Amino acid sequence: FAEINFKGKQSFFTMLITLLYLLTFNSQGIECGLVPFRFVGRNVEISGQPIPMHEMESTHFDFCFRKCIVIKCHYIEYEKLMTTSTDVWSCKLYGLIRSISDHLVSKLGSILYNAEQPYIDCDDWFKSDYKNSGVYEITFNGKQRDVYCTMDDVNSEGWTVIQKRIDGSVDFNQYWSGYKTGFGEPESEYWLGNDDIHFLTSMQNRTVYLKISATSFEGESTHVVYKGFTVENEENKYKLHTGNFFSGNSQHKDNFLRHNNMYFSTQEFDNDMGTDNCAADRLAGFWYFYCAVITPNGKYYSNQSDCVYKRSLHWYDFKGRDYCLKTFEMAIRIANNE
Repeated sequence: FAEINFKGKQSFFTMLITLLYLLTFNSQGIECGLVPFRFVGRNVEISGQPIPMHEMESTHFDFCFRKCIVIKCHYIEYEKLMTTSTDVWSCKLYGLIRSISDHLVSKLGSILYNAEQPYIDCDDWFKSDYKNSGVYEITFNGKQRDVYCTMDDVNSEGWTVIQKRIDGSVDFNQYWSGYKTGFGEPESEYWLGNDDIHFLTSMQNRTVYLKISATSFEGESTHVVYKGFTVENEENKYKLHTGNFFSGNSQHKDNFLRHNNMYFSTQEFDNDMGTDNCAADRLAGFWYFYCAVITPNGKYYSNQSDCVYKRSLHWYDFKGRDYCLKTFEMAIRIANNE
């Protein structure tokens, strides 16, 4: 939405519309483009830190709300500037502020609204200037969910973790129902849940990137990124579409691509292509073929000497099938169609 500033006398019709807006934007809140805005206070502003995401002047404060929707701001502070020719509204748009009361001070003519629009993934948080990795709340499919966000300040990206292994504190030998709804804790190890992974990767007009990363006990690390990652619904057995290799270590790209078009398997639902039950054999659910060359959900071993062939957390092209990995992470980033 363009920021407008023009000279000329304001018409009676425009003033009437402005008056109607002033009467409509009351303490009960407003709705603009299906995004609710909650009235915080009149004659107040956000002072000091944080720095506004965006500042603008326009001929009507409606443009402040529209711009907020576009850039996903969470607070709007605006005031009417008195001019000789026409009204001009000064707007400041902010990201999320956890201790808003610490920043409210009196300022004559200033009005503050909170935009209660949800963040659907960690990249939304990153774009609101939250750069530290950790647990954040995202909102999708009519619910809130805590997830671990891996923030990549180098590439200016936020990644929503759907699977994380760091210490073996969570048992990944789960039944279908466990993988369906998810298990574990974002603070440690977890699987987000196949239903949620399906929803997040199947939104219209969005492209989903998948990043797979791992580290060895010797401190080596690697990662690959795929573009176009999607997971179908439970009716279609959560069929996997890996997407195409996009970036990262190309030497490791083919391992996950071999799982493309596979159905999800657990110990009681054998949906792999082989004669054996891969999920029962590997003690973990996953998108197996005959069975796998990458097992993110395999048993965690903290000592390399205890590592069991095929059943461990391993990545064949990274360190080999008999080598146990220290960490493993699968994360997604949701982008508008490009």
